[in-house]
Amino acid sequence: MEKLLRCKKSQNCLLKKALDHCINNHSEKLRFLIEDLESDSSIEENYLYQHLIILQLLGELFGHHTLTGLLKSVGIQSNQKNKKWSKLSHRKLFKWLNLYLKQAFLVDFKVLLAKSDSTWSRQNITVVGDESVFRQWLEGLKKEDDPYYGKYFSGQFCKSVWGYKTSLWGIMFNDRFYPIEIKFLGINDTCSSIAQCCFVIVSELLLKSLEGYQKPLLHVSVDSGFNNKELLSKIESKGFIPICVPKNSHIIEYNGNRLKISELKEIYKEKEEAFNLKYEKINALKLKNSEPISLENKQVPALVWRQKVQYQMHGKSVILLLFRLKNSNKVSVVFTTDLNAKAITIRRHWFTRTSIEQFFRLIKTTLKVQESKSENYQGFIKKFSLTCFKACFVLDLRNRVRAKVKGMKKATWVDIRRILSLNLGTQWLENLMKT
Repeated sequence: MEKLLRCKKSQNCLLKKALDHCINNHSEKLRFLIEDLESDSSIEENYLYQHLIILQLLGELFGHHTLTGLLKSVGIQSNQKNKKWSKLSHRKLFKWLNLYLKQAFLVDFKVLLAKSDSTWSRQNITVVGDESVFRQWLEGLKKEDDPYYGKYFSGQFCKSVWGYKTSLWGIMFNDRFYPIEIKFLGINDTCSSIAQCCFVIVSELLLKSLEGYQKPLLHVSVDSGFNNKELLSKIESKGFIPICVPKNSHIIEYNGNRLKISELKEIYKEKEEAFNLKYEKINALKLKNSEPISLENKQVPALVWRQKVQYQMHGKSVILLLFRLKNSNKVSVVFTTDLNAKAITIRRHWFTRTSIEQFFRLIKTTLKVQESKSENYQGFIKKFSLTCFKACFVLDLRNRVRAKVKGMKKATWVDIRRILSLNLGTQWLENLMKT
């Protein structure tokens, strides 16, 4: 890290160029806010809101998660900007967020579509969906008065917590994740109905973008929480190939026997043991014959078992893939309805789900959306919406720096923030606040 902080002037220059590019990029993508014809505020007010959003994005460079903290850091005593921001409704900001996400995707995707196939792989377009629970304590509102507030099981805390549940769907292409549609789940909403709604919005946006181009095979990667007949039927009806995770209790037919997925995992372990033994015997024979053994061959590769089975719940044949992740004791199982899909293809699209998990982690851990209390659900939705704007800016700047600045290919957001804030100084921030 000390080496990064003592970076050369040329590197500082490239960092500043990357920042300027991202500021201009996001300002352009937020331009639609100014001309929002359905807005009940004037063009001048919308322009001010756009300016306040940009300021709060840049405040993250100096570790300021709130507008109040940002204003205090530069010695602004006036409460005028805070009052103006408080007048912006949670509904309007959340609507703007979903419009912005689509705009950001379309701008970058159209640029990529114009390039030749040799510069990127059209086969790597994957729609991904996931849900996440945001723990939150409310002040000044009864729980029964809130349409979204409830007690949900959180994987982060491994228990049920009070808070909000969101469904996020996006598109992974060219090694980048683009969130597209976010919805809050109401207390009476089902995960399946919200997921179907989000998927339809994302799929139609993608299909419309591909009009006039040769359409590749399009995949959807989701976890076991989305494994239901209604959603998978909707996915296939739109021409997409689902890749999903079965539950251990689900029944499949294998070699004429009805088995649970958990029982099939035991068969995998038996095959794995035989596979490992055979591999070790081959290496032992080579050693006996004084044949050289490479470092790669010394390590027994993980067994990947691809098997066609009949899936009872879905009433159709599917391809099951069983494997272990590196250094994992858990046997992973995924399936697809594409009976011609190769193991490497299934794994590649399934692994794209990690991008959406990283997006949620960025919002929760780095940008700390859960750490401050909200007075009511309107306050939380507004805070959450702004944090999503920030997350998109953070990812854009991080990717830009990794691609354009020598020596920072693996730099984290924390690295980038420390270097930029050190080199820019608070004077840069003060001048920005005055414009």
